[in-house]
Amino acid sequence: MNENVELRRCAALGVRGFEIGSHVGEKSLDHKDFWPLYKECNDTNLVLFVHPWDMHTWDGRLNKYWMPWLVGMPSETAQAIASVLMGNILLLFPRLRFCFAHGGGSYPMIAGRVAHGFKVR
Repeated sequence: MNENVELRRCAALGVRGFEIGSHVGEKSLDHKDFWPLYKECNDTNLVLFVHPWDMHTWDGRLNKYWMPWLVGMPSETAQAIASVLMGNILLLFPRLRFCFAHGGGSYPMIAGRVAHGFKVR
């Protein structure tokens, strides 16, 4: 089934948004494969809730002390936000709304760094 047909069907039923992961395999949220989803959500006023998953273990360094959730999850969320911003997703789809889990993870603490990176990229 065409996923956009399903999105429109759900929107007609009153669904207000959908949850997606912070990445799919090696593809961050700025990947062009996600643009049809973003266009449909932009056009139908659906919110995308982004939840981190599959937190990397940095070659096993996060395997102790519950580190994937204490450090990996906030980092994964921040990376997802940065990929949306650096990939100009909000400029390409100006009515698209994201909600990032866990208060944006570690993004609030690195927002200045990302803003600088955006300017010099």
